[in-house]
Amino acid sequence: MELIQNSGDILNIVIAVSIALLVFFVCWVLFYMIIVFRNFSEITGNARKNFSKIGEILDLIKEQVENGTFYFSLITDVFKKGVEFLRKKTKKDGKIDNNSKAKTKKNNTKSTNKTKASKNSSVSASKKSSSLLGKRKSKKG
Repeated sequence: MELIQNSGDILNIVIAVSIALLVFFVCWVLFYMIIVFRNFSEITGNARKNFSKIGEILDLIKEQVENGTFYFSLITDVFKKGVEFLRKKTKKDGKIDNNSKAKTKKNNTKSTNKTKASKNSSVSASKKSSSLLGKRKSKKG
């Protein structure tokens, strides 16, 4: 009982080995393709999660902006009503604005006169001291 009796037996052995190698190669390619598709699936899943998080953040920002503009409009309405109230009150009280302007004008002129006087007195004092020093030097020399 010999395994190889003629050339047909050699051909059958070569065909069997070739088919085995082909099956091994196909299995190896399928394994790597499955790994690639699994990684691709994980990447797309992570991308979906990240995009949903970004969407949530954008929705939160949108809510904050909408609430901020709402509060800003409330503040402007309150400010407008306050200004209207003050205008009505000043119209009822009379000419408060003119009297207050006149008083502040008088106070400003008084303060500027005081500063001018103090500057003039300091300048005249420095002139007197320099003239006294000049006389002393001339007496010694």
